[in-house]
Amino acid sequence: MDSCRGSSPFDCLIFDLDDTLYSSSLGIGQALKKNIDDFLVEKCGFPESKASTLRVELFKKYGSSLAGLRALGYDIDADDYHSFVHGRLPYDRIKPDPQLRNLIRSISQRKIIFTNSDRNHAVTVLDRWG
Repeated sequence: MDSCRGSSPFDCLIFDLDDTLYSSSLGIGQALKKNIDDFLVEKCGFPESKASTLRVELFKKYGSSLAGLRALGYDIDADDYHSFVHGRLPYDRIKPDPQLRNLIRSISQRKIIFTNSDRNHAVTVLDRWG
């Protein structure tokens, strides 16, 4: 056991990926909301004027738009949904951050990264981030 871990009462650290490990100013979150609105219109047939309000309501009531759509009876494949809403994100805005990367790598505890998105999104962001 190294001295860092031995002096810490924590076995692991938990990080939130989206708008935390990368800045919300990059607009990834805004682009994601727009893509979810587009999904509601293009794939589910909701009026464009209602999509944004519905997205917020589904998130508040069910924890995610996908969970909310399923609760409403829509048979939506999670991979198709995530491919649609993440496939057009401006990932090129995420640049490597060697300083933060080195800081996180210097921590000996196990690291867990959470996201409301799918694994492909997390891997893409982490790859871009370095």
